[in-house]
Amino acid sequence: MTFEITLGMMLTALMLGVLSLWQVRRKRKPGALPWVPWHGVMFLALLALIAGAAHLPAVWPA
Repeated sequence: MTFEITLGMMLTALMLGVLSLWQVRRKRKPGALPWVPWHGVMFLALLALIAGAAHLPAVWPA
């Protein structure tokens, strides 16, 4: 993986994390279930950010 791909993955994970945070805090009608398990999306986005941050020193341009 290159430096740009790693940064793109981290940016995508950050955007998914912000989107899921917004969706979790959004008011819904009583009894309505979300179509997407947003807490799971938030967890996967956090894992992708951590993996990207751990991988970043390996692809850092010299």
